Amino acid sequence: MNEHYERYYRQFTPERYDKFAQGLGRLIGSNYRLSTTPLILTKLRFQRLVEITDSVVKLLQSPRYHEKVTESPWFLPQNRMRPSDYFGDVEFHAGAEEEKIIEINFNPPGHVGLLEILEQQFLDAFDLAVAQRVNEGFEEALVEAVTDHYRFRKVAVGVSHLPASQPYYAHYKYFEEMFGRRGVTATVLYARDVQADREGYPVWRGERYERVFNLLIVKTWEDNQDLFEQYRRVYERHPEMFFLNPLGWKLGTKRFLAECHNLARQDYGLPVDDVERIQRASLKTHLLSDFSSAEEVVECFGGERNLVLKPLDGYHVQGVAIRPSMERIKPIFDTQRERYVVQQYFPPGVIPCISADGTITERLSSLRMGFLNGKFFGMRGYNFTYPPTHEELTPVVVV
Repeated sequence: MNEHYERYYRQFTPERYDKFAQGLGRLIGSNYRLSTTPLILTKLRFQRLVEITDSVVKLLQSPRYHEKVTESPWFLPQNRMRPSDYFGDVEFHAGAEEEKIIEINFNPPGHVGLLEILEQQFLDAFDLAVAQRVNEGFEEALVEAVTDHYRFRKVAVGVSHLPASQPYYAHYKYFEEMFGRRGVTATVLYARDVQADREGYPVWRGERYERVFNLLIVKTWEDNQDLFEQYRRVYERHPEMFFLNPLGWKLGTKRFLAECHNLARQDYGLPVDDVERIQRASLKTHLLSDFSSAEEVVECFGGERNLVLKPLDGYHVQGVAIRPSMERIKPIFDTQRERYVVQQYFPPGVIPCISADGTITERLSSLRMGFLNGKFFGMRGYNFTYPPTHEELTPVVVV
């Protein structure tokens, strides 16, 4: 890969980078943190990641897996998933020789609406020998999925009004443009403000909508049920109007990581090739409640530095403890072990990032392989510092 990175460094200038960053910012209406350097994948590795992603989605679609997940009660109706409801991504840490699944993201994952323009703006600014544009056509495919092949022409984009969602608002507004260019009226609206008409259909500001593109994170919905009571009632009356089915969130909690690790002991009706792919890409993972003591947890993973604690339904690293000390492990084990999984630590990948003055520094990275309508579609990366406080959206290039 050094040859491809060197080609990128030779042509890098602050002016080229500004063309990329400012061009994207004008399209979105906001400047997000963008990496100066892409994550470069060989075509062979890209194909391997696509195959793993498709195998993971097959497991998520397994009727037997659905039965297991929906055995327990939930705060929303557990309606059957449609093919279009499988929209999210599989997050990987990619080392030099292998890649491992870190988590599954539904609902839909952050910045996903920027996939196509992120790739387009980056490749327009830099001259790279690209094998293929893997995000091309994403916007058209997404609009088709949300509108059921343009059957619906008036879409409410339901979002949270809470402070944690405000940094993404420009991203949400970009959906209005994406849909509008294709003759569909899409309006970003606070989920809390919906009202139901006599037939239970969603109404905002006196206007009735044909479809709800739900960007309200299900965990936020569950933790603030009183704020979204009307939204829940509309969903209960007309679940067919919502894209996506919120059940995807429950299918993809961190519990799923333990299912992947123990897949050989289960019978979910998957072909042997899919099972083998998932197993190779999975890290050792167990429910924290499977252990009798914090000491047993540490012994199982060979030391504190070999494990990560993750909340079952957390997101955006909230509550995650990476290579924690015993002093950190014990309180979680004693008071919250029913809410956590413990996963083997696998280091993030590394990108040799170039700065504006030409200095090369190493940054940690993760890779998100997207799926739409139940199959791979689109990818993006992030690079970040450790602890993971500073994060930059990263284009991915296949060579």
